[in-house]
Amino acid sequence: MTAPNAPAMLVVSIDVEDAVSDPQAAAQRPVGATVDGAVDALLRFFSDRDVGATWNFADPAASPLAKRVLSDAGDHEISLRADANWAGPDVGRGRFANQLAQRLARAQDAGFSISTLSLVAGAVPQQLDLLVQHGITAVRPAETSQLDPAQATRLPKLHVWRRSVGDAENASQPRPLRWGLWSVPVGCDLLAKSARHTRHQIERAARCGALVHCLLDVPALLNRHGRTLRMLDAALTCILDQRDAGRLRISTVTRVVGTLGWRQSTPPARSILHRRAA
Repeated sequence: MTAPNAPAMLVVSIDVEDAVSDPQAAAQRPVGATVDGAVDALLRFFSDRDVGATWNFADPAASPLAKRVLSDAGDHEISLRADANWAGPDVGRGRFANQLAQRLARAQDAGFSISTLSLVAGAVPQQLDLLVQHGITAVRPAETSQLDPAQATRLPKLHVWRRSVGDAENASQPRPLRWGLWSVPVGCDLLAKSARHTRHQIERAARCGALVHCLLDVPALLNRHGRTLRMLDAALTCILDQRDAGRLRISTVTRVVGTLGWRQSTPPARSILHRRAA
């Protein structure tokens, strides 16, 4: 367990690329609104405030933006984003193994150290042993709903944070899978609801000493307009206020998982993902 006054932890997980190509939405973006420009602005924002984030790319070695994040002075993490084309429930073990190995090998050759797999809609890898063999220590599920609600109520609270949280919040807390692999679900979409709702989630996590894993979808940010930008600004302001007050530590998925090994006080949970393919 954490020390009584240990702060909560927060991760900003940034999806840089479209999960599904939508040329029509891209064409309706304001003039000058580009993913490159948004990434540069976020990097400046985080650098000025000494904040690190987890940035998710489908093929980091082939992405100039991933290389830009890697070269930034901030304490950032690059994760491998997996979609249903090679990590879906109908994908065979051989194809999944080949795609995983190739993408990670290219990333390593390009100077990236990958230990988090971030899933997008439809991606549900079944070969957890292959992830562990390739040095993956954390999986970000595509949706928190991938955790069976019945399973969530059967599992004891982990008590890895300062105080226990309610069942809804507990469902979005990290879960041990197998062989040292952890699931770290997203619990807060920075663009999904109102600024007030997001602020409430962050402040509640800070009071409970819990983890709040926030998703920021850059294409979705660009596809929307003023109100969404104001929501994001309010959310980031709240995060920094809680950080500066000492109630919140901002980290990355890998660093969070690094603190969990010695905190685990329950037996490893049954995987929230499907069982390994036969």
